Amino acid sequence: SLVNALRNWIPLVQLPPRGVWGEGGQPVYATVEEWLGRAVESPDPATVVTRYLGAFGPAGVADLQKWSGLTGLRQVVAGLELRTYRDDQGRVLYDLPDAGLPDPDTPVPARFVADFDNLVLSHADRSRILGEVAPGQVMTVNGIVRGTVLVDGFVGGTW
Repeated sequence: SLVNALRNWIPLVQLPPRGVWGEGGQPVYATVEEWLGRAVESPDPATVVTRYLGAFGPAGVADLQKWSGLTGLRQVVAGLELRTYRDDQGRVLYDLPDAGLPDPDTPVPARFVADFDNLVLSHADRSRILGEVAPGQVMTVNGIVRGTVLVDGFVGGTW
């Protein structure tokens, strides 16, 4: 139990190789500091926000917090110069100031998204990516996220 608790609270790296051809082995761990050879700094919340928005924006504060695990991001967002929008439910969505929305008539090609891709996991309101697909069709109760196919920007199936 103590090992499992430590694996959840201390940043660890599983060292290679766990096994070699034809032979398995027990995982061996090191702290991130040992592996990197330097201390790990706390992330700058403003940098986390701008990187998230660069990848997944426009998005709300709840999306940012769901993806990053950080709290208190409403104050961080308020201190940044961001573009704002409102979604269909009236929630405020933020985006980078130089990011624009595509023309609504722009065709969206089908896209294969790999297992565990952040695209599926990065929204507090996953209907923004799942559309009408039930979360259980994409994510299992034990945390497996299947590869998906996006059709018109929404999950249209799994692969």
